[in-house]
Amino acid sequence: MLENFIIDYWFWIGLSIILFIIEIFTFTSYSLWLGIGALLTGVAVMAVVGITIGYKYFRSQETHNRTINDTLNQRGSQYVGRVFKVVEAIENGRGVIKVGDSIWIAKSDIDIAIDTKVIVLKAEGNVLIVKPLDKP
Repeated sequence: MLENFIIDYWFWIGLSIILFIIEIFTFTSYSLWLGIGALLTGVAVMAVVGITIGYKYFRSQETHNRTINDTLNQRGSQYVGRVFKVVEAIENGRGVIKVGDSIWIAKSDIDIAIDTKVIVLKAEGNVLIVKPLDKP
């Protein structure tokens, strides 16, 4: 398919050169405008070919280099498996843990005292599901 385009744009550029040469010898300004039109057509066809080839090439490169990160823009999911400290006792299933320089709401099936280390099991929205860290 692209072979036809390559022949087409060389045809138009060649035709424009021939028309410019005719204009040099005739001084009528008639073939000048036809030559400019043929040149612009050749350039437009060449641009379409270049864009098509470039799009196919860069599109194939993009799919080979793409990696998927399931925790991107899901801050809570990035904390799963990490250990944090309870800053507000977890009572009746809810409390607060310190995560870096921020605090997060934590849920647990059991009551957990302040300053106890907990491990994050999973994240549900902006709530972290935790359990106490067993000391070995």
